[in-house]
Amino acid sequence: MADIRIYMIEKRLIVSVWVHEKERICETYEEIRENFFHRFNKAAPSEAYLRKLEKKTFSTDSVLDAKRSGKRKKYVDDDVNDRLNKSLKRSPVKSTGKRSAEVQIPKHSCVVG
Repeated sequence: MADIRIYMIEKRLIVSVWVHEKERICETYEEIRENFFHRFNKAAPSEAYLRKLEKKTFSTDSVLDAKRSGKRKKYVDDDVNDRLNKSLKRSPVKSTGKRSAEVQIPKHSCVVG
């Protein structure tokens, strides 16, 4: 899988340079897209994406995507935790949907890990 990522980075870098040098070498976006297709044998990105990629590459000095923080964690307060535990003791086989409605919290908060 690492090889695929390297090629993605290579494609991003090459096409960013092509777009950046577009005026100097007198090419249109259509010609850049054709060159992309001939070089990588894949459909070229849209003109808007090419512009965005070039701007990102030369403003951040990187073709990598920004790191994302991931899913935000939501912590349940003690009151909700107590209501959930009481509900579990009362009827341990109740469905997640019914339990979440009873305790008045989202279904995904009822999942015990």
